[in-house]
Amino acid sequence: MFDNDKIFNLNKISLKQFFELDENLALRYLAVQSLMKDKNGDLKSKNVFCKRKSVKLGELSFGKVSELKRLIQEDTHYSVIGVLQTVFRVKENEALNADIISFFYAANHISKEVLSLIKKEYNALKHEQDPDLEMAGIKKLSIFGELSTLIGIAERYGNTPMEVEDWKYNMVFSLMLHDKVTKEIQKNYNEIKSNGPKGMV
Repeated sequence: MFDNDKIFNLNKISLKQFFELDENLALRYLAVQSLMKDKNGDLKSKNVFCKRKSVKLGELSFGKVSELKRLIQEDTHYSVIGVLQTVFRVKENEALNADIISFFYAANHISKEVLSLIKKEYNALKHEQDPDLEMAGIKKLSIFGELSTLIGIAERYGNTPMEVEDWKYNMVFSLMLHDKVTKEIQKNYNEIKSNGPKGMV
């Protein structure tokens, strides 16, 4: 349990000062962030940081979105600044001099947007497991992350994977979704052709 008097009796500090705190005091500030909730219990967030409005993640390049996901998982001082620079287009010194509460609002916004994007990807791109592909070793491709996707799209359009990585995330996601739906239709068509029209003996 947290002592509320200790939690709320904290000085308003900058993000740079927060980074310099010892672990115990830093945890007290993080406790404040966890209590910043609206009436629905969701963390309060703001899409403005250092007077700059956040970019829409779908408008970033596919590569930038991939980098953003990676930086969030790293959870270091460097990665925090990198995320703020990507989403809010702020300079490092601007981010470091921002007050901690503004940062918490911005961090909550970023977390919410990235989580929403990941859920959209999962729900739209999930597919049934193919035992034949698994036996062939398709899981081995997982170590390459999104590179396989970039290679596949690049080959079809006569580009390099690096060029596709610079395309807007929404475009690459749409192509990935199109590929998934096309493969499902082709699979269904093949099954219909091999089984014959339904209703016929």
